[in-house]
Amino acid sequence: MANYVPNTVARVLRGVPLDSTYSDTIKFDSVGAQTSYFMGKTKYTYNKLTYQRVNSSVAKPRIPLTIRVPQIADNLYDCNYLMFQNTNYGTKWFYAFIKQVNYIDPGNTEIVYELDHYQTWAFDFEVLPSMVLREHVEDDTPFTNITPEPLSVDLYNVAMEWEGTTTSLGLGDGQIVFLLSEGDIGNPEEPGMDGGHFNGLYRKWFNLSMNGANEALAFIKELDGAGKAESIVSIYEAPVRFNTVGPVLAPVTSTLPKERSTFGGNYTIKNNKLMNFPFRYFKLVSSDGSEVIFYPELVNGAHLGGTIVLLGDNSGGMSFLPNYAGANQNLLYSINCSNNPQCAWNNDVYKNWAAQNSTSNILKGVGGAISILGGIATGNVMGVVGGAMSVGSLVAESQKMSTKPNTASGSPVTSSLMYGLNKIGFIGYEFTCPVEIARQMDDFFDMYGYQVNTVKVPEMDSRESWNYVRTENVVIKGSLPVDSMDRIKRMFNDGIRFWHGDIVGNYSLSNLPVKGVKN
Repeated sequence: MANYVPNTVARVLRGVPLDSTYSDTIKFDSVGAQTSYFMGKTKYTYNKLTYQRVNSSVAKPRIPLTIRVPQIADNLYDCNYLMFQNTNYGTKWFYAFIKQVNYIDPGNTEIVYELDHYQTWAFDFEVLPSMVLREHVEDDTPFTNITPEPLSVDLYNVAMEWEGTTTSLGLGDGQIVFLLSEGDIGNPEEPGMDGGHFNGLYRKWFNLSMNGANEALAFIKELDGAGKAESIVSIYEAPVRFNTVGPVLAPVTSTLPKERSTFGGNYTIKNNKLMNFPFRYFKLVSSDGSEVIFYPELVNGAHLGGTIVLLGDNSGGMSFLPNYAGANQNLLYSINCSNNPQCAWNNDVYKNWAAQNSTSNILKGVGGAISILGGIATGNVMGVVGGAMSVGSLVAESQKMSTKPNTASGSPVTSSLMYGLNKIGFIGYEFTCPVEIARQMDDFFDMYGYQVNTVKVPEMDSRESWNYVRTENVVIKGSLPVDSMDRIKRMFNDGIRFWHGDIVGNYSLSNLPVKGVKN
């Protein structure tokens, strides 16, 4: 065997932004790019050194991996990385972290190092589909990424408020509704099918306005004059008059504005997942106090917003059904408005009595008068007295009824401010987390990407400047030592950030998806 001639080349580097925690590393496109980068960090180069091992299993016990170089230790304290090549046996460069610099004498320093398993074998393995817990996704289109985050938000601001009322819907003013047992006065609507259900009463409508109220009072007086006051079954207020065939559907526009790029009016978000719950949500509150919450990511329709459909009938109730969670007119997330105020009214007792008794009493009076005349002619004293008493009773009862107060019916209207403001329906609110929290969440997503929980090949090159990846039981194949394979797997399972250049830690750089930038 020929005599061994030491010919290992070692380069001592400084300013390499990597360490043995593997929280961050640099991902190179080629071996040439990798070699060129690290050579550019060289402070000292040493040739003809003895063979350098990459593990410590040759002898036991053995101290950590070391190399001695002809240099004073003080000149090496600012160095943190090492690359070496055993040129007698190949051209492969091995990369290592400098763990310690030990002074031996002025011309001899010991460097303790630990192999950088990833950089040494970066081009010798392949990551197969694995359970990816977090990563910087390839597509950050709003609402594409909806996997929940292990984060909570406790504070919110109202970012927007809008109305979905009868006025904004263009459905007209509210109505005063009479339900009647008889329909021969005022030409009310006939009984029958009404709003999809049976209605056996007559219905009369007046606008909920001062003029409509005057018309309603005049109608009550008309019923009094006809002796029909008892035909009023109830009077209530309804937000709108629907048709009498079936339920009415009317779209509510400009509701649930799905996208939002700014928080607090001036902070522009960087990660579109901030448009999702829990960082942002909608709440709809009806005019009778019921409410429902919507998540922006589940709203149906285009990114500009979904719609809500109004379902109502002439009983006065309304429901607002969202196009939400994959269903149109989703009943599970409907919001109802059914507080239709019941009204009170009074009737003129005397007018009703007079109208109901005028014909019969007149006949009685006429009969009494005939009876009196007959009694006088025949000498029938009792007949004369009976007839006089009939006329007297009619006069007495009339006087009695004329002094009776009007009768009140129905229920006095309780406070209903929303009706008074003509805002029957719902009010919508958009809530966002405060700017301070939005900024914190953006910083978190910048560093650690999104929760994805998907079996796939991790994204390591999908962003402009860096990609974070964290896996669970990552699957890797390659030709490399088992201990190096173990360390690389642990690196992926612990989470690591791949930087695309000498920019480690520079989070001020743009990090948009590469596809979006190229397109």
